[in-house]
Amino acid sequence: LYLSNTQVEDLSLLCSLTQLQQLYLRNTKVEDVSPLSSLSQLQQLYLHNTKVEDLSPLSSLTQLKELDLGSTQVEDVSPLSSLSQLQRLDLRNTQVQDFMPLKRLTQKVILFLDQSQIEAVAPLKARNNWRIIHDV
Repeated sequence: LYLSNTQVEDLSLLCSLTQLQQLYLRNTKVEDVSPLSSLSQLQQLYLHNTKVEDLSPLSSLTQLKELDLGSTQVEDVSPLSSLSQLQRLDLRNTQVQDFMPLKRLTQKVILFLDQSQIEAVAPLKARNNWRIIHDV
């Protein structure tokens, strides 16, 4: 479902789309992602340049493989530690400073950190199954 570059703010109507696998919400006014917590089949979620801060509702999306949170106000990624299928995570231009909650992710992950607040990338690069893309 492609809703990028629209005026959408309220996602409550989407909660019944339980078979939805892709959702594009880039460049929208979305703040609250709690209605998405029921989308158990969601595999790709793009929230780039939204007003999202709280990722707690996403912790139930265990089928999620791609998550774009670039240019959001996200600071805490700990709710993502349960996303065992995650393969691509974009945190470019975010306020995230502590990535250690993600150490529970054991599968191969491509992590985009360009223009992020993290300075010490070495501990993350030590994970031989992760690919870190970080240009300061």
